[in-house]
Amino acid sequence: MFFSKDIFILAFIVVTLFINSIYSEDITVKNEEELINALNQEKDSIIKIIGKIIITEKITVNSSNSKNNKSITVIGDISTKPSIDLTNYIIFENCLNVTIKDIILYGDLKFNNNRKISIENSVLNCTVDATSTNTNSIIEINNSNIFCKDINNSESCLKILNYHTVIHNSNIKGNIVPYKRIIGVSGNNRYLNITNSIINGNNYNQAISIEKGLINIKNSDFINCANYLENG
Repeated sequence: MFFSKDIFILAFIVVTLFINSIYSEDITVKNEEELINALNQEKDSIIKIIGKIIITEKITVNSSNSKNNKSITVIGDISTKPSIDLTNYIIFENCLNVTIKDIILYGDLKFNNNRKISIENSVLNCTVDATSTNTNSIIEINNSNIFCKDINNSESCLKILNYHTVIHNSNIKGNIVPYKRIIGVSGNNRYLNITNSIINGNNYNQAISIEKGLINIKNSDFINCANYLENG
């Protein structure tokens, strides 16, 4: 009986690994062409970035073109000082999960109707523009540093519509464009949770704007934030 149970467990593991191999793929990329091809895979993908990659094209990753909403993880090989330099932007659409981890990224990130977005252990020199019509969409930023690009065409460095937003153990620093905000969140009953983080307005930017949502801040510092209110 014990032997039969062991055989069953072993068979279950083998089948699970086989299924995962069918529906997911690990891909190592070293240049723009390889990265674009990897992002356009129909299966779930774990994309490992080797060294510095410069992207000159505008990239749209639309999971609705696949049979199922896929998950994408872009992770850097930290031994190679991984980075992605975007001349334009990457937009992720209709993905189940998008994870950006262990990487330095320059450029603009756009997200449209993704279920979950995770930014982990990364350094971003960018703007983030995220919109969703899904009531359960969420953005999580953990253990990361974000430096806001100098922008003139957006009110906020992190412009977030209809996503729950969690920022933990992270630093976000503004730019030198007056009257801009670092974080702008809007959406009915969406929450913004900030813990153990530093929001630095760089003496030019306002910190946060939140519309129709809930905000919870714990063990965090807001420094050098601008106040443009008259007599404020």
